[in-house]
Amino acid sequence: MMFRQLVSMDALEHFHTPSPIDEDSFEASKIKPLWHTLEDISTSITAHVEGDRSSRQLMIKDRFEFEGFWNFGNQENLQDLMRFFQFYDGTYFNDLLRDHCRIEVAKHSWPAKRAGGRTPTRKREPYVRVTITQDKTKGNIYERIQRCQTALLHQMLHAMFLLYTCICERGCAHKVRNDSAEDAHHIAWQAAAQAIEEVERAGGSILGFGTDMCRNRSMTNDMMLGYNLPGDAALRSVGLDIVEILKHRDEHRQVTARKNRLRVNTTALRNPSCLRNQWTMEGSYELHVPLPISEEGFELGRMKPLSYSLEAIAAEIREFNPYCTQFCKLEELAPREQKAVQRFRRHGTLNLGDPHNIEDIKNYLDIFNEGYFNGLLTGYRTMELVEAKDLVKRHGVVIDGYCNPFQPGRECDIRYKLEKPHIIISVRQQPGNMFIYDAIKSYHEIILHEMLHAIFDVYRCQCDNGCRQRMERENSGGHHPFDKQQPTLWNQPAGAAPTFGYSLPNEATLRPLHLDFELLFRKLKGYRAAKEEAISKDKSIYAPMRAGNSCIRNQCTVDSWDRSSGFDRSNWIQKYKNARRIQVMGQAQILGSRSIRMYQADGV
Repeated sequence: MMFRQLVSMDALEHFHTPSPIDEDSFEASKIKPLWHTLEDISTSITAHVEGDRSSRQLMIKDRFEFEGFWNFGNQENLQDLMRFFQFYDGTYFNDLLRDHCRIEVAKHSWPAKRAGGRTPTRKREPYVRVTITQDKTKGNIYERIQRCQTALLHQMLHAMFLLYTCICERGCAHKVRNDSAEDAHHIAWQAAAQAIEEVERAGGSILGFGTDMCRNRSMTNDMMLGYNLPGDAALRSVGLDIVEILKHRDEHRQVTARKNRLRVNTTALRNPSCLRNQWTMEGSYELHVPLPISEEGFELGRMKPLSYSLEAIAAEIREFNPYCTQFCKLEELAPREQKAVQRFRRHGTLNLGDPHNIEDIKNYLDIFNEGYFNGLLTGYRTMELVEAKDLVKRHGVVIDGYCNPFQPGRECDIRYKLEKPHIIISVRQQPGNMFIYDAIKSYHEIILHEMLHAIFDVYRCQCDNGCRQRMERENSGGHHPFDKQQPTLWNQPAGAAPTFGYSLPNEATLRPLHLDFELLFRKLKGYRAAKEEAISKDKSIYAPMRAGNSCIRNQCTVDSWDRSSGFDRSNWIQKYKNARRIQVMGQAQILGSRSIRMYQADGV
C-alpha cells in the first residue's frame, strides 16, 4: 500500500503545470506560445478587452476612422481582410497574432470556417492558417460584409487558443481533450467571445460593429460533432441559452434527416462492427421529415406528389378556402376560383330528367377541383359511376363512394409501372326512385368527400422512413383528424370508422373539428343494431361439426352458442335422423333389402 502511494506521488511530479499569465505579461514579447491553460488565456483576453484603453487600442481606433473602409465590389478581398485583421489583433489581442497567422481566401460552397492548423513542435515557430471562404449567398451587401468580418474575428479567437494553449503529453493535452477539444467552442472560448461581444455592441466604446459571433449555434455544432455539452449552470455563466442550443440542434437534425432520407444502409453487420454506424439511439435522426409547403406553393405544377405531411396539406386547404359568403367580390378570389365560379354560372346546369348521368357529375367534379383544391387533382384522377351491387362485390360493404389510390412502386403487375399517382373515384349510383334534388345533392357531397381523400392520397408522403408507419399507427381509415378539418359532412364517416376496426380519436381532438361526440356514438349504435338485425335474419340451424379441423367461424360466434344456432336438442336430433335416412336409402340400393331391415331394426 505504501509503494502505491509512493508511485502515485512520483507520477504527480511529472505533470506539467503551465505558467500563469500576469496582468502586465499579455504582450507579444512576454507571453510564450504553447505554454498556458485555456482558462488563463480566456481570463487575460477578457481583462484586456474590459480594462482601461491602452495606447495601442486608442491608436487602432483613430486608424480605423480613416482606414476602416471596405471594397463593396469584392467582399472577400485579401487586402481588406488583412487590414481588419490588424485592427482586431491590436484591439482585442494586443498584437499577439501578428507573427503567427496567415490569412487566405478559398473558393468553396460551404460556410466560412477555419481550415488549417499549426506545427505542434517547439523546434519550429508555430502558426495558424485562417481560411475565409467566399460567401455565395444572395442578400444585402452590408450583411455579407458583416458576416465576413464576424467570421474573421471568430477564427482569430480560435487562433489565440490554438497558439498559446499547452498541449504537452504530461497532462495538458489530456486535459484539453477531456474538456472538449483543442479547436472546439469550449467554455473558455465562450467567455472570451462574450467579453468581445459586450464591448462590441452597436455604438460600443472601441469599434462599435455590433458583432454577433453566433455562440449558441457554435455550441450546437460542437454537440453534433460529438463533443460534450456543459451543464446549464456553466452555459448560463457565459451567457448561453440551453433552450436556443436545443432548438438549433433540432433544426440541424431535421436538415440532416432531409439530406439522408434516401440513404439505405445495406451493409451486413459483422461480429466486431459497431452498431453506432448502423442505427442511432434516437429514431428522429433517420426519420424522413416531409417538405413544407410555401405560401405560393399550393398550386398545380409547384406541389410535388408524395412529398408532404398531412398537417401541411390540411393547413393549405384551409388557408385556400377561407370563410366567405355569396356577396364576396369575384376579384378577391384566386384565379382558379374565379374560373370555377364563371364555369358554374355558365355551365352549371343539370339534367333534371336524368340526374344520374355521369356527364353532369364529371362537370361538377372539375368545378370542385378548381374551386376548392386549386386544380391540384388535374391529371391524377378519373371517376366512374358504379351500381350498388358492384360496389358491394368489390369492397364487401354498402358504401356511397370509394377513393381507390394507385401509387408508383406498389403496382399489382410489375409490367405496368406508374410514373405518378393515379386515383379512381367510384361513386355509387343512387336509387331511381330517389327524389331528384336529393340525388343531385348526394352526388355532389360524395364526389367532394372522395376528392378530399384523393388530394391526401396524391400529395402525402408514403415513404418507408416513418411516414407510412405513422399513417398505419394512426389507423384512421382515411378519416384522420387532418382530413376532418375540411368543411364536409364528417359525422357520418367518422361514426362508421369504428365499425370497420379503425380507431376513433378522443373527444378533445374531435371538439375543435366541430364533430359531435354524442352523435357519433348514436350513429355507431345504429350501425351495430342494423348489423345485429341482419345477422338475426340470416340465422339458420347448422349441422354439427364433423371434423376436428373445421373452421368454427361459420358455425358459431364468440358471444354465445345459442345466438347463431340455438340449443334446442330436438332440432339437432331431427336433423340428424333426416341425414341418416338419406344415407340409408342411398346404400339400400346397393346392399339390398337385408340392409334395409337391419337399419330399421336400429330404429331409423
